[in-house]
Amino acid sequence: MALARDRPYSSCNFRVRFGGPGSGSIGFNVVELPPFEIDRSGRKGLDPSAQPPAPLVLSRGFDGSLAVYELWNKARRAARSTARTVTVELLDEDRRSPVAAWVFRGCRPLRIRYSPLDAQASAVLLETLELSYEEMEMS
Repeated sequence: MALARDRPYSSCNFRVRFGGPGSGSIGFNVVELPPFEIDRSGRKGLDPSAQPPAPLVLSRGFDGSLAVYELWNKARRAARSTARTVTVELLDEDRRSPVAAWVFRGCRPLRIRYSPLDAQASAVLLETLELSYEEMEMS
């Protein structure tokens, strides 16, 4: 899917989909893609002492919708939360067609947080969801 061209794409046109193709999306203002590293230690399998990969971080202005909270709350209440696929798609300037995608499999909510409530400020209340993941592919 990645479409190469002479000039770089803007980072402001993207969407985040939860589930597989054709599933719903939730609007986010910021997506912090984690650094992707290669383990060169030669160890096979899971190493209990290894650090887990940095989380996928999704932030948005709180608009009264409980969609993000409900994702987190459902995982919190489940004995074993169901893993989801989360796809971050970079869109063309017309916001119609994806030009690249990062597909995160085995995502589970780690934490949800909100920016401070401050009566002396006029900032937007931010809602941030952090997700662990098992693997990532780019297309």
